[in-house]
Amino acid sequence: AVAFTQRYSTWLHRNARAEMIAELGLPAYLRLPTEAEWEYAARGGAAVTTAEFREPVYPLGTATLAEFEAYGATSSANGKVQPVGSLSGNPLGLHDMLGNVAELMLEPFRPVRHGRSHGRIGGFVKRGGDANADLSQITAVTRQELLYFDETTGAPLSSKFIGFRPVISALAIGTEQDRAAYEDASRNAAAPDLQRELGTQEAKALADLEAAARIEDPKARRTALTEIALTLDAARAERNRQRDRAIESLFLAAASTCNTAVQQIRNLRFARRQEEKAVAELEKIRRLRDEGNLTAEELAELPKAEEAVARIIARNSARAERIQGHLDTYAEFIATLQADYGPDVTDAQADLLRKKLGDEGRSVLLACLGLSSAHLDGARADGRLRTGVWLADFEKIVL
Repeated sequence: AVAFTQRYSTWLHRNARAEMIAELGLPAYLRLPTEAEWEYAARGGAAVTTAEFREPVYPLGTATLAEFEAYGATSSANGKVQPVGSLSGNPLGLHDMLGNVAELMLEPFRPVRHGRSHGRIGGFVKRGGDANADLSQITAVTRQELLYFDETTGAPLSSKFIGFRPVISALAIGTEQDRAAYEDASRNAAAPDLQRELGTQEAKALADLEAAARIEDPKARRTALTEIALTLDAARAERNRQRDRAIESLFLAAASTCNTAVQQIRNLRFARRQEEKAVAELEKIRRLRDEGNLTAEELAELPKAEEAVARIIARNSARAERIQGHLDTYAEFIATLQADYGPDVTDAQADLLRKKLGDEGRSVLLACLGLSSAHLDGARADGRLRTGVWLADFEKIVL
């Protein structure tokens, strides 16, 4: 697969060079994707919300997965590899991402955890399921390590259920301007900030600790150790204060977003009732028209009534979209809390914020904070942002 991308890149540069120019005029080439690139594309990338991105399968709407991916069921591929593009594309318009054939990655296998790779290097990686796989394997998280050769014969491993998907790439730093910007960014990254200063304080304290261990006089050694302990305590306390302020801000942002959504849900419910009345009245007028019981003047007014109802429906649809937007933003806050902080610190900050809000008597905001904590616990339990359930919880507050 790697040799193919090399040969194809050479052929393209010789026969279609104009098409092999990337952004900023850089020469492009083909290669296999990294795992991060493949999974980003398989999940739907920027075309889906944060909550949808974290699901094992991209959103299908009212369709079934068999309309998008070929897998082993008799209602799907039934073990037969299908022509590429036979089914619908995912939210990015990419076909056969999760099924049909599993796909080779550029990188060798290594154990990974969210946010970092670790462990020793192993065999090669294939991602996604295939036309012979069970439905449970047709996901963006399906990942398998394989030997490069047949362990019985020693021949190169081959399978009709494994393929590859070349990506178009270019240099990350391809111009002098990019190189200069990168160097500036590197220098700026080394500039002192509060976190770095705290780390420097701690490093100095550890160096002082080593020096203190060599002090022979017990009293002097005890004095030095006390000063070191105070320095470490101050640094740790400042870092904890920063962390706690960040957590409180995230919780308050989530609760405030929920509060806004609840208010808009309440307004939308009232507007929906008005819409139902307007639609019912319009239908009544249309029946009278069909029965020939409208005057000429009333008939002339009917288009205006229809336009008025259409405007009401459009406004309510826009309100519903705004509510969904607030829900997506809320999910971003919950996702950040889940990814960056443990329950030991988030629970404590949620309790403190709950006491502050309770003193100020903000009942809806307080209820939203409770939901934020519960939704965070749920996201930690199964790794999913269940925004459909969360929206139903928002609606319960309105009741």
